Amino acid sequence: MPDTPEPTGAPDPDRAAVRSVVFHDDYELSILLEADGRLRAVLHAVGVDGIELFTRGSATVVSNARHGDGGAQRADEWAERLDLLQTTMQPVHYRTTPPGAESGQPATVECIATPIPNADGTLDSILLQAYDRTTAERAQAAARGYQEQLRVALSVTAMASFALQLDVPRITGDDRLPEILGTDVAAAVLADGVEGLLSMAVAEDVEQVRRAFAVATAGGPDLDVEYRLPGNPKTEGDVRWIGIRGRVEFDEATGEPVRMLGVVEDLTDRRAEEEARLRWQKRDAIGSLAGGVAHDFNNVITAILSNASLAQQELRIGASPETSLAEIARGAERASGIVQRLLAFSREDDAGTAPESTPFDLGGVVAEACGLVASSLPSGTEIRRSIAPDLPPVLGSAGELHRVIVNLLSNAGDAVERGGIVEISVDVTAAPTPAIAGWPAGAGAVRVRVQDDGPGIPASQLSRIFDPFFTTKPSGKGTGLGLAAAQTIVRNHGGTIDAANAPGGGARFTVCLPAHVVKPSADETAANAVAEAAEADRPRIVFVDDERPLARLAERALPAYGFAVEIHTDPRDALAAIQADPSAVDALVTDLSMPRMSGLELVEQVHRVRPDLPVVLSSGFLTAANRQDAERLGVGAILPKPCSIDALALELSVLVGAAKPRSA
Repeated sequence: MPDTPEPTGAPDPDRAAVRSVVFHDDYELSILLEADGRLRAVLHAVGVDGIELFTRGSATVVSNARHGDGGAQRADEWAERLDLLQTTMQPVHYRTTPPGAESGQPATVECIATPIPNADGTLDSILLQAYDRTTAERAQAAARGYQEQLRVALSVTAMASFALQLDVPRITGDDRLPEILGTDVAAAVLADGVEGLLSMAVAEDVEQVRRAFAVATAGGPDLDVEYRLPGNPKTEGDVRWIGIRGRVEFDEATGEPVRMLGVVEDLTDRRAEEEARLRWQKRDAIGSLAGGVAHDFNNVITAILSNASLAQQELRIGASPETSLAEIARGAERASGIVQRLLAFSREDDAGTAPESTPFDLGGVVAEACGLVASSLPSGTEIRRSIAPDLPPVLGSAGELHRVIVNLLSNAGDAVERGGIVEISVDVTAAPTPAIAGWPAGAGAVRVRVQDDGPGIPASQLSRIFDPFFTTKPSGKGTGLGLAAAQTIVRNHGGTIDAANAPGGGARFTVCLPAHVVKPSADETAANAVAEAAEADRPRIVFVDDERPLARLAERALPAYGFAVEIHTDPRDALAAIQADPSAVDALVTDLSMPRMSGLELVEQVHRVRPDLPVVLSSGFLTAANRQDAERLGVGAILPKPCSIDALALELSVLVGAAKPRSA
């Protein structure tokens, strides 16, 4: 901006006026200058106090009386710009520091000096426009600082950031993302979004991860899921554990999910530490129970030896030893039960990995745990148990959950005084709210509650009760590993565990696990469907999928279940076939994502000519909006890909059986 050197001699009234002008951050100024740089008029001023002090003909226009070399330098720069304007008659763009800026302050003022010519082409005047960008540049500098801090933080914590676009499923991330997921991750995998991630996962974890993403993108809790990738360069032949946490951003106008932002973390080392912690907790618990088990065994052995001695005497005197032998047999059975309970507790499960998927009776596990712990509790301590009848099974590892129950009972026993009461109950309740990622749709919960009548947990310690190595027990009486290990096991089973102080006093721990819904065997149900279909006309199914191998598979497999199948790889051909004879079709099976026409568009067109036609929609990925549209269009069943032919035949049997018989 124009400036003049500090004058010598008499005071300069123009300079005095300039000293009284105050320029604030983000000021805007437009002024018209004479050809020699003197002020002709102030056109626009925002954020400038005292601009009225400038008068026509002022020698200096935008300055706060910089002194010495700084002022002289700015005057020289302005003289060069003025000469350039007069010579080239072209606008001059430049940046300068705000008036009155300290030495070294960044140049945040953007200026444009535009020459205005006379009729003869000489310079008549100059339009000078100045815009201060101080606040904007501070914000940009702060943003750059925050980004660098985030980059360093993610690097230190071995995390990578990612963004998942939901409209065109694609994942982008920082440089660490391929390193965590695997250096061989191709761009095509990330371009497939969630399905690309699932293609890398261990098969048993795929559905859990898919459900977790679906819940988060449908407006549920934030994504927080852990899963396995095959192969671990640190331990050849093993797996790597990956954790993903993310939050969905929604369009403010439509409310639709737009993208997910989050972090990816390699949890392999942490999982290994948890596994070691579980082993340590197991050894510690076994040690604490050894005395009680020895007590039970001594009682059993005493009874066996005594009855054996009595049987010998009875034989010598000719009496029947039947009663004594029966007592020996009962004692042996009791000893066997103790051994089995101890083996169930000490079995080496794969701690820190996904639990075995075996349905079992949690009520029976609780009963065994009560029997194992009872003898190790302080004398006079009573365990009161209440196990609801007809409990649904739980899917997972009975051995791992046995350890959880034993740990909770042992902790409760330690918390009560001699003669205290420990209560444990097992019942069925609704699924936790808010929804837990990965919780099976429609499944209730099997709940275990352990409560004691001790002093309870100090409020200041409740939030830390599950932290590793944190314990409320006196020094030397607790490792702080038990509850942390219990939490790991419960979470691996897809459940929840929490602690609270009971209203009547004492601590209460609650474990909720997904109830395993036992469905009829797909093989049995499908076989029954075949038998029934053989007695009637074979239902005609139109199967549409742009993947020809899938269409041909349906064409070969579904007739074995009693269906006549017509396949199409182009949804437009399928629509034409149905429109030609709507009553000749009993059900439609269609893929969702197909070129030229989507599955939902096909359903909408088909229902215009046959509104009651049953439909099965199949897809590897459905958004919440897709599900809403499917429900609106009357889709009878949705099958996720991959799905078995048995499952498809079962759905068709149900839908075709429920539909009205077609006319001959």
